[in-house]
Amino acid sequence: MKLHFAGFRDEEGSPLNEGLGALKYLESLEHEESILFGYTPVARMNPFQGLLYSAFWDEGFALTPVAKANKFDKLIALKDYASTVAVHLHWHSTVLAGASTRREARDRLAEFQDQLGQFKESGGQLVWTVHNLLPHDATFIDEEIELQSFIADSSDVIHTMSHGAAESMSGLLELNAERILMAPHPSYIGAYENYVGRHEARVTLGLRRDDTVYVILGALKPYKGLQEFLTGFGEFVAHAGASHKLIIAGEPDGSEEIAEFLRTCKRHPNVLVDDRKIPAGLVQYYMNAADFAVVPYLRSLNSGAALLGASFGLPVIASRQGSLPEILDPAFAEFLPDASPAGIRVGLQRAQRLRTEHARDAASLFANQLTPQSVSTTFARSLRRRLQAGNASTIPTEAKIP
Repeated sequence: MKLHFAGFRDEEGSPLNEGLGALKYLESLEHEESILFGYTPVARMNPFQGLLYSAFWDEGFALTPVAKANKFDKLIALKDYASTVAVHLHWHSTVLAGASTRREARDRLAEFQDQLGQFKESGGQLVWTVHNLLPHDATFIDEEIELQSFIADSSDVIHTMSHGAAESMSGLLELNAERILMAPHPSYIGAYENYVGRHEARVTLGLRRDDTVYVILGALKPYKGLQEFLTGFGEFVAHAGASHKLIIAGEPDGSEEIAEFLRTCKRHPNVLVDDRKIPAGLVQYYMNAADFAVVPYLRSLNSGAALLGASFGLPVIASRQGSLPEILDPAFAEFLPDASPAGIRVGLQRAQRLRTEHARDAASLFANQLTPQSVSTTFARSLRRRLQAGNASTIPTEAKIP
Protein backbone atom coordinates (compact mmCIF):
# COMPACT_ATOMS: atom_id res chain seq x y z
CA MET A 1 0.00 0.00 0.00
CA LYS A 2 1.30 3.45 -0.88
CA LEU A 3 2.07 5.67 2.10
CA HIS A 4 -0.34 8.59 2.39
CA PHE A 5 0.36 11.87 4.18
CA ALA A 6 -3.08 12.92 5.39
CA GLY A 7 -3.69 16.66 5.58
CA PHE A 8 -0.72 17.63 3.45
CA ARG A 9 -2.89 18.28 0.40
CA ASP A 10 -6.46 19.27 -0.29
CA GLU A 11 -7.89 16.07 -1.68
CA GLU A 12 -11.36 14.71 -2.36
CA GLY A 13 -13.10 14.27 0.97
CA SER A 14 -10.86 16.71 2.85
CA PRO A 15 -11.03 17.76 5.62
CA LEU A 16 -13.75 15.29 6.68
CA ASN A 17 -11.59 12.25 6.01
CA GLU A 18 -8.81 13.71 8.12
CA GLY A 19 -11.28 14.62 10.87
CA LEU A 20 -12.76 11.14 11.00
CA GLY A 21 -9.32 9.58 11.07
CA ALA A 22 -8.28 11.89 13.90
CA LEU A 23 -11.37 11.07 15.95
CA LYS A 24 -10.88 7.33 15.49
CA TYR A 25 -7.26 7.64 16.54
CA LEU A 26 -8.18 9.73 19.58
CA GLU A 27 -10.77 7.12 20.54
CA SER A 28 -7.95 4.59 20.83
CA LEU A 29 -6.30 6.91 23.38
CA GLU A 30 -9.43 6.51 25.54
CA HIS A 31 -10.33 10.15 26.11
CA GLU A 32 -13.84 10.59 27.42
CA GLU A 33 -14.63 13.93 25.76
CA SER A 34 -12.97 14.45 22.41
CA ILE A 35 -12.51 17.84 20.84
CA LEU A 36 -12.35 17.85 17.05
CA PHE A 37 -9.85 20.62 16.47
CA GLY A 38 -9.27 21.81 12.93
CA TYR A 39 -6.50 24.27 12.22
CA THR A 40 -5.88 26.45 9.21
CA PRO A 41 -3.98 27.66 7.24
CA VAL A 42 -1.57 24.76 7.56
CA ALA A 43 2.09 25.86 7.76
CA ARG A 44 4.35 22.86 7.15
CA MET A 45 7.57 24.80 6.52
CA ASN A 46 7.33 26.63 9.85
CA PRO A 47 7.53 24.36 12.93
CA PHE A 48 5.33 26.71 14.97
CA GLN A 49 2.08 24.76 14.68
CA GLY A 50 3.75 21.43 15.37
CA LEU A 51 5.34 22.89 18.48
CA LEU A 52 2.18 24.60 19.70
CA TYR A 53 0.13 21.42 19.29
CA SER A 54 2.75 18.92 20.47
CA ALA A 55 0.77 17.95 23.61
CA PHE A 56 -2.75 18.34 22.21
CA TRP A 57 -3.38 14.66 21.46
CA ASP A 58 -2.60 13.72 25.04
CA GLU A 59 -5.10 16.34 26.20
CA GLY A 60 -8.00 14.99 24.14
CA PHE A 61 -7.77 17.05 20.95
CA ALA A 62 -8.27 15.31 17.59
CA LEU A 63 -6.02 17.55 15.52
CA THR A 64 -7.25 17.99 11.97
CA PRO A 65 -5.32 20.01 9.38
CA VAL A 66 -7.55 21.95 6.99
CA ALA A 67 -5.28 22.18 3.97
CA LYS A 68 -7.59 24.49 2.06
CA ALA A 69 -8.61 27.24 4.44
CA ASN A 70 -12.01 27.91 2.89
CA LYS A 71 -13.19 24.39 3.80
CA PHE A 72 -12.98 24.77 7.59
CA ASP A 73 -16.77 24.83 7.95
CA LYS A 74 -17.13 21.30 6.60
CA LEU A 75 -15.91 19.92 9.93
CA ILE A 76 -19.25 20.77 11.53
CA ALA A 77 -20.65 17.69 9.77
CA LEU A 78 -18.79 15.64 12.40
CA LYS A 79 -20.36 17.37 15.41
CA ASP A 80 -22.20 14.20 16.46
CA TYR A 81 -18.89 12.36 16.84
CA ALA A 82 -17.17 14.81 19.19
CA SER A 83 -18.09 16.72 22.31
CA THR A 84 -16.84 19.93 20.70
CA VAL A 85 -15.99 21.00 17.16
CA ALA A 86 -13.61 23.95 16.94
CA VAL A 87 -11.48 25.55 14.27
CA HIS A 88 -8.25 27.34 15.08
CA LEU A 89 -7.65 30.18 12.64
CA HIS A 90 -4.08 31.36 12.40
CA TRP A 91 -3.17 33.74 9.56
CA HIS A 92 -6.27 35.14 7.89
CA SER A 93 -4.39 36.67 4.95
CA THR A 94 -5.69 33.81 2.78
CA VAL A 95 -9.20 35.32 2.78
CA LEU A 96 -8.30 38.39 0.74
CA ALA A 97 -4.99 37.26 -0.77
CA GLY A 98 -4.95 37.64 -4.54
CA ALA A 99 -7.91 40.00 -4.74
CA SER A 100 -7.17 42.39 -7.59
CA THR A 101 -9.91 44.96 -6.93
CA ARG A 102 -11.66 46.37 -3.89
CA ARG A 103 -14.93 44.88 -5.14
CA GLU A 104 -13.36 41.42 -5.26
CA ALA A 105 -11.95 41.94 -1.77
CA ARG A 106 -15.38 42.90 -0.45
CA ASP A 107 -17.01 39.91 -2.13
CA ARG A 108 -14.47 37.59 -0.51
CA LEU A 109 -15.02 39.27 2.83
CA ALA A 110 -18.80 38.80 2.58
CA GLU A 111 -18.38 35.15 1.59
CA PHE A 112 -16.13 34.49 4.58
CA GLN A 113 -18.51 36.26 6.96
CA ASP A 114 -21.39 34.13 5.74
CA GLN A 115 -19.35 30.92 5.96
CA LEU A 116 -18.11 31.59 9.49
CA GLY A 117 -21.55 32.73 10.58
CA GLN A 118 -23.13 29.48 9.46
CA PHE A 119 -20.36 27.45 11.12
CA LYS A 120 -20.99 29.22 14.41
CA GLU A 121 -24.77 28.93 14.14
CA SER A 122 -24.35 25.17 13.63
CA GLY A 123 -22.49 24.86 16.92
CA GLY A 124 -18.88 25.28 15.84
CA GLN A 125 -16.44 27.29 17.94
CA LEU A 126 -13.66 29.55 16.73
CA VAL A 127 -10.20 30.03 18.21
CA TRP A 128 -8.12 32.83 16.69
CA THR A 129 -4.42 33.42 17.26
CA VAL A 130 -3.42 37.06 16.90
CA HIS A 131 -0.18 36.68 14.97
CA ASN A 132 0.20 40.12 13.39
CA LEU A 133 -1.13 43.64 13.55
CA LEU A 134 -2.23 43.18 9.93
CA PRO A 135 -1.21 40.68 7.24
CA HIS A 136 2.26 41.66 6.12
CA ASP A 137 1.32 41.84 2.43
CA ALA A 138 -2.08 43.44 2.90
CA THR A 139 -3.36 45.45 -0.08
CA PHE A 140 -6.90 46.48 0.88
CA ILE A 141 -6.32 47.77 4.38
CA ASP A 142 -9.90 48.81 5.21
CA GLU A 143 -11.20 45.38 4.24
CA GLU A 144 -8.44 43.65 6.21
CA ILE A 145 -9.34 45.65 9.31
CA GLU A 146 -13.04 44.85 8.83
CA LEU A 147 -12.19 41.16 8.41
CA GLN A 148 -10.02 41.19 11.50
CA SER A 149 -12.74 42.88 13.53
CA PHE A 150 -15.29 40.31 12.38
CA ILE A 151 -12.98 37.44 13.34
CA ALA A 152 -12.35 38.98 16.75
CA ASP A 153 -16.09 39.44 17.39
CA SER A 154 -16.79 35.86 16.23
CA SER A 155 -14.04 34.18 18.25
CA ASP A 156 -14.88 32.13 21.31
CA VAL A 157 -11.21 32.27 22.33
CA ILE A 158 -8.66 34.87 21.26
CA HIS A 159 -5.16 33.53 21.73
CA THR A 160 -2.45 36.13 22.27
CA MET A 161 1.21 35.41 22.84
CA SER A 162 1.89 38.36 25.14
CA HIS A 163 0.06 40.39 27.76
CA GLY A 164 0.50 43.56 25.74
CA ALA A 165 -0.99 42.22 22.49
CA ALA A 166 -4.44 43.69 23.12
CA GLU A 167 -2.97 47.13 23.74
CA SER A 168 -0.79 46.84 20.64
CA MET A 169 -3.88 46.02 18.59
CA SER A 170 -5.97 48.83 20.08
CA GLY A 171 -5.26 51.20 17.21
CA LEU A 172 -6.90 48.74 14.82
CA LEU A 173 -9.55 46.95 16.89
CA GLU A 174 -10.63 46.25 20.43
CA LEU A 175 -10.25 42.71 21.72
CA ASN A 176 -12.81 41.41 24.22
CA ALA A 177 -10.72 40.87 27.35
CA GLU A 178 -13.01 38.06 28.55
CA ARG A 179 -12.18 36.01 25.46
CA ILE A 180 -8.41 36.46 25.57
CA LEU A 181 -6.23 33.52 26.52
CA MET A 182 -2.53 34.34 26.76
CA ALA A 183 -0.10 31.54 26.02
CA PRO A 184 3.42 32.43 24.90
CA HIS A 185 5.17 31.53 21.69
CA PRO A 186 7.02 28.26 22.35
CA SER A 187 10.76 28.13 21.85
CA TYR A 188 12.25 26.09 19.02
CA ILE A 189 14.18 23.70 21.22
CA GLY A 190 14.15 20.34 19.49
CA ALA A 191 12.63 21.70 16.28
CA TYR A 192 15.90 21.92 14.36
CA GLU A 193 19.00 19.78 14.17
CA ASN A 194 21.67 21.10 16.52
CA TYR A 195 24.76 18.96 16.49
CA VAL A 196 27.18 21.09 14.45
CA GLY A 197 29.49 23.06 16.75
CA ARG A 198 30.54 26.68 16.51
CA HIS A 199 33.94 26.03 14.93
CA GLU A 200 32.63 23.67 12.27
CA ALA A 201 29.80 26.06 11.44
CA ARG A 202 32.20 28.97 11.04
CA VAL A 203 34.65 27.07 8.88
CA THR A 204 31.79 25.85 6.72
CA LEU A 205 30.53 29.42 6.16
CA GLY A 206 33.99 30.87 5.60
CA LEU A 207 34.08 32.84 8.85
CA ARG A 208 37.07 33.45 11.09
CA ARG A 209 37.34 32.63 14.77
CA ASP A 210 37.59 36.31 15.77
CA ASP A 211 34.68 37.53 13.63
CA THR A 212 31.63 38.94 15.41
CA VAL A 213 28.69 37.52 13.53
CA TYR A 214 25.09 38.75 13.34
CA VAL A 215 22.35 36.67 11.71
CA ILE A 216 18.97 37.62 10.25
CA LEU A 217 17.15 34.44 9.29
CA GLY A 218 13.70 34.12 7.78
CA ALA A 219 11.61 35.31 4.83
CA LEU A 220 12.96 38.57 3.44
CA LYS A 221 10.25 41.24 3.48
CA PRO A 222 10.33 45.06 3.64
CA TYR A 223 8.46 45.28 6.98
CA LYS A 224 11.42 43.58 8.67
CA GLY A 225 13.52 46.74 8.37
CA LEU A 226 16.30 44.99 6.45
CA GLN A 227 17.48 47.95 4.38
CA GLU A 228 17.38 50.23 7.40
CA PHE A 229 19.44 47.77 9.43
CA LEU A 230 21.94 47.28 6.61
CA THR A 231 22.53 51.04 6.39
CA GLY A 232 23.10 51.31 10.14
CA PHE A 233 25.27 48.20 10.13
CA GLY A 234 27.46 49.74 7.43
CA GLU A 235 28.02 52.82 9.56
CA PHE A 236 28.76 50.66 12.60
CA VAL A 237 31.34 48.58 10.68
CA ALA A 238 33.06 51.75 9.48
CA HIS A 239 33.87 52.52 13.12
CA ALA A 240 34.02 49.07 14.71
CA GLY A 241 36.08 47.30 12.07
CA ALA A 242 35.78 44.69 9.36
CA SER A 243 35.66 41.74 11.77
CA HIS A 244 31.90 42.33 12.15
CA LYS A 245 29.93 40.18 9.68
CA LEU A 246 26.22 40.01 8.89
CA ILE A 247 24.50 36.87 7.58
CA ILE A 248 21.26 37.35 5.65
CA ALA A 249 19.49 34.03 5.08
CA GLY A 250 15.98 33.61 3.73
CA GLU A 251 13.69 33.61 0.74
CA PRO A 252 12.97 37.02 -0.88
CA ASP A 253 9.33 38.04 -1.27
CA GLY A 254 9.71 39.05 -4.92
CA SER A 255 9.38 42.79 -4.32
CA GLU A 256 11.69 45.28 -6.01
CA GLU A 257 12.58 46.69 -2.61
CA ILE A 258 13.99 43.37 -1.44
CA ALA A 259 15.64 42.75 -4.81
CA GLU A 260 17.52 46.06 -4.45
CA PHE A 261 18.37 45.22 -0.83
CA LEU A 262 19.92 41.93 -1.94
CA ARG A 263 21.91 43.62 -4.69
CA THR A 264 23.36 45.96 -2.06
CA CYS A 265 24.09 43.05 0.29
CA LYS A 266 25.98 41.14 -2.36
CA ARG A 267 28.25 44.11 -2.97
CA HIS A 268 28.97 44.59 0.74
CA PRO A 269 32.22 42.94 1.91
CA ASN A 270 30.85 42.33 5.41
CA VAL A 271 27.56 40.71 4.41
CA LEU A 272 27.03 37.04 3.55
CA VAL A 273 23.83 36.20 1.67
CA ASP A 274 21.86 33.00 1.17
CA ASP A 275 18.72 34.23 -0.62
CA ARG A 276 16.55 31.12 -0.80
CA LYS A 277 14.14 29.19 1.37
CA ILE A 278 16.56 27.83 3.93
CA PRO A 279 16.52 24.03 4.33
CA ALA A 280 15.83 23.07 7.94
CA GLY A 281 19.11 21.15 8.15
CA LEU A 282 21.12 24.32 7.48
CA VAL A 283 19.55 26.46 10.21
CA GLN A 284 22.04 25.14 12.78
CA TYR A 285 24.99 26.34 10.68
CA TYR A 286 23.79 29.94 10.61
CA MET A 287 22.73 30.03 14.24
CA ASN A 288 25.74 28.25 15.70
CA ALA A 289 28.15 30.38 13.69
CA ALA A 290 26.59 33.58 15.03
CA ASP A 291 27.10 35.74 18.09
CA PHE A 292 23.77 37.57 17.81
CA ALA A 293 20.30 37.00 16.36
CA VAL A 294 18.94 40.23 14.89
CA VAL A 295 15.24 41.15 14.71
CA PRO A 296 15.12 44.73 13.31
CA TYR A 297 11.42 44.74 12.34
CA LEU A 298 9.69 48.04 11.57
CA ARG A 299 6.34 46.62 12.66
CA SER A 300 5.60 43.39 14.42
CA LEU A 301 3.39 41.88 17.09
CA ASN A 302 5.25 38.61 17.71
CA SER A 303 8.59 37.27 16.57
CA GLY A 304 9.51 33.66 16.05
CA ALA A 305 12.98 34.83 14.98
CA ALA A 306 13.72 36.08 18.51
CA LEU A 307 12.65 32.73 19.98
CA LEU A 308 14.74 30.90 17.39
CA GLY A 309 17.85 32.85 18.34
CA ALA A 310 17.36 32.23 22.04
CA SER A 311 16.74 28.53 21.34
CA PHE A 312 20.28 28.36 19.99
CA GLY A 313 21.63 30.32 22.97
CA LEU A 314 22.09 33.57 21.05
CA PRO A 315 21.71 37.03 22.55
CA VAL A 316 19.12 39.03 20.60
CA ILE A 317 19.32 42.51 19.07
CA ALA A 318 15.77 43.70 18.38
CA SER A 319 13.63 46.69 17.57
CA ARG A 320 11.26 47.79 20.29
CA GLN A 321 8.15 46.37 18.62
CA GLY A 322 5.10 44.38 19.70
CA SER A 323 5.70 41.75 22.35
CA LEU A 324 9.50 41.91 22.25
CA PRO A 325 10.01 44.48 25.06
CA GLU A 326 7.73 42.35 27.25
CA ILE A 327 9.35 38.98 26.67
CA LEU A 328 13.05 39.73 26.08
CA ASP A 329 15.20 40.25 29.16
CA PRO A 330 18.12 42.73 29.14
CA ALA A 331 20.29 39.87 30.41
CA PHE A 332 20.41 38.58 26.83
CA ALA A 333 18.74 41.28 24.70
CA GLU A 334 19.54 44.77 23.47
CA PHE A 335 16.95 47.02 21.85
CA LEU A 336 17.66 49.34 18.95
CA PRO A 337 16.74 52.94 19.90
CA ASP A 338 15.08 53.46 16.50
CA ALA A 339 15.43 52.49 12.83
CA SER A 340 17.71 55.38 11.87
CA PRO A 341 21.34 54.65 10.95
CA ALA A 342 22.45 56.39 14.14
CA GLY A 343 19.97 54.43 16.26
CA ILE A 344 21.08 51.13 14.79
CA ARG A 345 24.73 52.01 15.22
CA VAL A 346 24.17 52.88 18.87
CA GLY A 347 22.18 49.68 19.43
CA LEU A 348 24.95 47.56 17.93
CA GLN A 349 27.54 49.30 20.07
CA ARG A 350 25.52 48.68 23.22
CA ALA A 351 24.95 45.05 22.27
CA GLN A 352 28.65 44.28 22.53
CA ARG A 353 28.10 43.93 26.31
CA LEU A 354 26.28 40.67 25.53
CA ARG A 355 29.28 38.91 24.03
CA THR A 356 29.58 36.79 27.15
CA GLU A 357 28.80 33.26 28.25
CA HIS A 358 26.48 34.73 30.85
CA ALA A 359 24.32 36.31 28.13
CA ARG A 360 24.25 33.09 26.12
CA ASP A 361 23.26 31.15 29.23
CA ALA A 362 20.47 33.66 29.93
CA ALA A 363 19.15 33.22 26.38
CA SER A 364 19.18 29.44 26.77
CA LEU A 365 17.43 29.66 30.13
CA PHE A 366 14.70 31.81 28.61
CA ALA A 367 14.19 29.28 25.80
CA ASN A 368 14.13 26.36 28.22
CA GLN A 369 11.36 28.02 30.20
CA LEU A 370 9.23 28.00 27.05
CA THR A 371 9.75 24.45 25.82
CA PRO A 372 7.12 23.29 23.33
CA GLN A 373 5.89 20.54 25.65
CA SER A 374 5.28 22.86 28.60
CA VAL A 375 3.67 25.62 26.52
CA SER A 376 1.53 23.18 24.58
CA THR A 377 0.31 21.23 27.62
CA THR A 378 -0.76 24.32 29.52
CA PHE A 379 -2.33 25.92 26.45
CA ALA A 380 -4.28 22.75 25.63
CA ARG A 381 -5.66 22.40 29.16
CA SER A 382 -6.67 26.06 29.34
CA LEU A 383 -8.20 25.89 25.90
CA ARG A 384 -10.20 22.75 26.73
CA ARG A 385 -11.73 24.49 29.74
CA ARG A 386 -12.64 27.49 27.62
CA LEU A 387 -14.22 25.53 24.80
CA GLN A 388 -16.19 23.20 27.06
CA ALA A 389 -17.30 25.94 29.45
CA GLY A 390 -18.52 28.23 26.70
CA ASN A 391 -18.18 31.16 29.08
CA ALA A 392 -14.88 32.95 28.73
CA SER A 393 -15.51 35.29 31.65
CA THR A 394 -15.36 32.44 34.18
CA ILE A 395 -11.97 31.12 33.06
CA PRO A 396 -8.51 32.51 33.88
CA THR A 397 -7.15 34.69 31.10
CA GLU A 398 -3.63 33.31 31.14
CA ALA A 399 -2.17 29.90 30.50
CA LYS A 400 0.58 29.79 33.13
CA ILE A 401 3.55 27.65 32.17
CA PRO A 402 4.72 25.38 35.00
